[in-house]
Amino acid sequence: MATRIAKYRFESMAEFLKRWGEQISQGSFFIEPEVAPKDLAKEFKLDFILPLNQRLGPFTCQIVHRDPNGGVGVQIPEITDKVQRDIDLFFDGLDQVRDWYVEIGEAVLKKDVPDVQALQSQILRLQAQLERGPAQGDSGAQSSGPRERGFILPNLDGKSPLADGTMSDASIRDLMMELAIQRSTGLLTITRPDGTQKWGFWTKGGPVGWRTEPIQADETLGILLLKAKRIHKDQLATSLALMEEQNLRQGEALIDMGILNFGQLVSLLEKQVALVFQNTMADSSGTWSFTALEGLEERFITPPVRIPSLLYRALRDQARSMPRAKLLEKHRPNLDRYVHFNPESAEILDEIDFPKAEGKFLGVILSNSWRLRELFTVTNLSRNQTACVLWALDELHILEFRDSEDLGRYLERVSSRVLSKVRTLRKASHFDVLEIHWICLQKEVEAGYDRIKEEFELSKYHDLTDELKAGIKEINTRAEQSYGYLKVKGNRSTYREEILEKDMILNSADLLAKKGEMAIMKANGREAVLCWLKAIELIGNNSKLKEGLQRARAL
Repeated sequence: MATRIAKYRFESMAEFLKRWGEQISQGSFFIEPEVAPKDLAKEFKLDFILPLNQRLGPFTCQIVHRDPNGGVGVQIPEITDKVQRDIDLFFDGLDQVRDWYVEIGEAVLKKDVPDVQALQSQILRLQAQLERGPAQGDSGAQSSGPRERGFILPNLDGKSPLADGTMSDASIRDLMMELAIQRSTGLLTITRPDGTQKWGFWTKGGPVGWRTEPIQADETLGILLLKAKRIHKDQLATSLALMEEQNLRQGEALIDMGILNFGQLVSLLEKQVALVFQNTMADSSGTWSFTALEGLEERFITPPVRIPSLLYRALRDQARSMPRAKLLEKHRPNLDRYVHFNPESAEILDEIDFPKAEGKFLGVILSNSWRLRELFTVTNLSRNQTACVLWALDELHILEFRDSEDLGRYLERVSSRVLSKVRTLRKASHFDVLEIHWICLQKEVEAGYDRIKEEFELSKYHDLTDELKAGIKEINTRAEQSYGYLKVKGNRSTYREEILEKDMILNSADLLAKKGEMAIMKANGREAVLCWLKAIELIGNNSKLKEGLQRARAL
């Protein structure tokens, strides 16, 4: 019979992370001949076993190639939500380890290490000799004389800034969100303590270009393409020579060299604008001012970048880089307060391009009235991802935290739950009243009763109608009756025989026994014990079931 469940063990975390980055995260994997099962099915489940016996999976795999030596190449067409949550938790754990070593001084984040590469120094020296600006800009017609360095700065004589402030507070973010909504045009000027100046060119609410003096090599188009391995060092040097000889900007030079076409250049420049924006927002030093203008002197080929999306991603990523304890501490004052969307945030939300999983989380927030603490238990994201998303939304004033729930929404939610529960009581079995399966153990009866009593504790509610108060009392009365009966094992057996066919009970016990055997084969002792206990609950402690339970407990 073909093998449909397989395991792949990694001897070191470094080996797993390397394979994750190169293969698994890209939807593929290669199983070496010495470990690939010879009878592997065309489609199978694969578990990755990491050091310390940590498991990730199962991943659904499909064989796309069989190596003559016995190796197997597989593709991973999709990752289930459950496995994705496990992956997120795993990498969150790695982030915590990283944060700990950084905190105790045993490690330094890569972004904090000075990156003085010889090539970047060479590029800075070459570009400093040019009369034109860095590799940003359009592909307009060449002029006979040298171009101004970078994009053309508008004349601001006689114009007062619309707003100004420091980079260390949130005032610049608030202004940018307003500019996005108002579709404003103008010039953002940033001055750093070291004298570096940066100008952001805004059109219709978003940035379309940047200029920095002195030039920041790692933000120029050439260096970005080099880091992305889209060009190599010799091509970069050639493009710089063309810029000097023919009075071109770097994008134009790369087009002339046949490396890029116009459409690719526009796309790359747009990404460059977004990257520079994120770098700018990550630096909290210096001052800023924004001057509103009717138009810009430069003709830009890039569309305005959507600021709310950039700000959201920048803040979310900033939260990810925070130590976990610090991030959760920021949420602590609001844990028992209700989460609301700011009524004025609708336009901002429309501007943000949320990833699918994060968009789904927004739907969770909208689906009910939640305390912040509760959101961490119902989220479709990992705990750390949830904390990051909530912090970013809070920083953008998209969320509000209030001590009380909106009364109308609260009564609607309570009314729906209470009246629905009351309607089901009329035909509900004792099991249904406690919202437990009829195949249940004593501890599940206890847990079901505790849940119902906690949820429908009358003193927890306020502003209820007489109808709702009466409904809650009826629910509690029925819960007491059902619990009083089902807590006795003999009563549960008798009651099952009254409401169910005997064959259904026997077949269920048989299926549980088989499931218990399968769990033992998989060395899953916890599941095996539960299956055997439930089988015994249904038909009693016969010798076969007793022996199975003993084997399960031995695991």
